[in-house]
Amino acid sequence: MCGLTCISYGKILKTENGGGAWTVQSTDSTFFLYDVCFTNSNSGCAVGGFWGNWSSSIILRTTNGGVNWTNQIIGNSDDLYSVHFPDANNGFAVGPRGTILKTVNGGDLWTSLGFGLLTNFGSVHFPNENIGYATGDNKVYSTTDGGLNWNFQELGDSGYIVLGSIYFTSPSTGFLVSSPGCSPGGTSNIYKTTNGGTNWTICYSGGLDVFLGAIYFSDANTGYAVGAEGSSNTGIILKTIDGGITWSENNIYWFGPCSIFFTSPDYGYILGSDGYYGNAAIIKTEDGGNTWASPYALSSNGLSSVYFSDNNNGFIVGNNGSILYTKNGGGYPVGVKEKSFEPNSIKIYPNPSYDKINIESSAEGHLSILNLNGQELMNKPISKKSTQIDITNLPAGIYFIRVTYEKTVQVGKFLKE
Repeated sequence: MCGLTCISYGKILKTENGGGAWTVQSTDSTFFLYDVCFTNSNSGCAVGGFWGNWSSSIILRTTNGGVNWTNQIIGNSDDLYSVHFPDANNGFAVGPRGTILKTVNGGDLWTSLGFGLLTNFGSVHFPNENIGYATGDNKVYSTTDGGLNWNFQELGDSGYIVLGSIYFTSPSTGFLVSSPGCSPGGTSNIYKTTNGGTNWTICYSGGLDVFLGAIYFSDANTGYAVGAEGSSNTGIILKTIDGGITWSENNIYWFGPCSIFFTSPDYGYILGSDGYYGNAAIIKTEDGGNTWASPYALSSNGLSSVYFSDNNNGFIVGNNGSILYTKNGGGYPVGVKEKSFEPNSIKIYPNPSYDKINIESSAEGHLSILNLNGQELMNKPISKKSTQIDITNLPAGIYFIRVTYEKTVQVGKFLKE
């Protein structure tokens, strides 16, 4: 699985100004997208299915970096949950009831591999064109001939665990995550293999109340797994720097992660839901996961998977056919500088607030309030070091404040409850 997904539905949205104002490119609310993968900056595929029609999967393909998408309806096939391309030509997509599709021409034509079993595949990853792995029910499947033949290993009793995404750092070394299943006794685990899936060992156990859904490695030693704690609105980010031997934990309150992607060892993104309002949101790190920015709201639609074709161009897919696109690495809204939340940020309190906020600034200037689309909602001169603003009439959500002085600009953000 390229984007490492959680389930949601299908709008196509695009931005040309650095992730600030998202506009609808086209809409089809009858399908939902689960995963997205790119082979280069121009060519990529998003996969999903049609709402209310469990016998028609869909593959959207672009060859011009997301400007246009071709709708490829795959008949007589179930939803597609995961897609992965090990190279520019070979790609694989999987779904329920034994659905495995393959392309050898970059996604222009897909054929069924005819698996023949009613396995519900959830995640697929191919480290090269011949060797690949997929999770299905409580089993891990492996192939060494490009998907023509598959072997499997069972990892747990039926109902005890649910296998999530799978990721291989080499043809023989890989990782996968699991969560507690419907039956009592299951726990969340991270499994590791060093012999191509012949044997799997648990390298992390999170207990009964942790649900892990996605895993990603930025190199052979550095990896991340994300999930949530069931009894609280707490997102969990696990990190290893020794190839899965040990894992450190970082908690993000009021955020539920479902997909993760790194463009470099330092820059990474986690897609999830804002625990305050349930909107889709994303968080970003610029220091290898040591610190993460506050959740940045994206859409009221549920979103499933994030993938970057290079350091700047990124794509997110989800509900009602949604495809979101950024050209500058998920930058802040229009008029808000990317480094604005560093030492020159202004002080805003109380934050969050439902009626009034106080803003401490360093000199006379002009104060602006912007929404997440970069639209200016208020502009007023300020002459005091402390200014109180009434936000009673603002809808609940996240807002940016920009204070412009003669030679400098200060920026901050607040949450209206």
